[in-house]
Amino acid sequence: MLITYVDENHNCTFGNSNTINRNHINDLIRHASSAGIKKKIYSLLVVMYINADDFDAADMLFSTFIKPHISSFEKIDIESLILGISNNNQTHWRSRANTDHALIVDRADEVLDEFDVKKYTYLPQPSE
Repeated sequence: MLITYVDENHNCTFGNSNTINRNHINDLIRHASSAGIKKKIYSLLVVMYINADDFDAADMLFSTFIKPHISSFEKIDIESLILGISNNNQTHWRSRANTDHALIVDRADEVLDEFDVKKYTYLPQPSE
């Protein structure tokens, strides 16, 4: 329900005044794990980040919720991140985007078939 609510009601307006803190997520992860639906929480984390309402919110959401869990994200989570980042300039124009999004590129290389970062101008490109 949270995923749907954030996705439908906070199109690029989630963040500063609409926050879910680390303790909330830790509680959700704990309960979701015991219910066998932990992967659903990753979808919530993605939806929160890609709907960040400003650069500061995007920085906080990435460092607090994406970075610590990105190694567990599956194909669908990474695809959602990549698409969502392209649709929200608050995620891809922020100053920490290149450093942070390099983690997404690394995970995409691991879980996506034939991933080519060069197709995505808003993701950090490999140095040549």
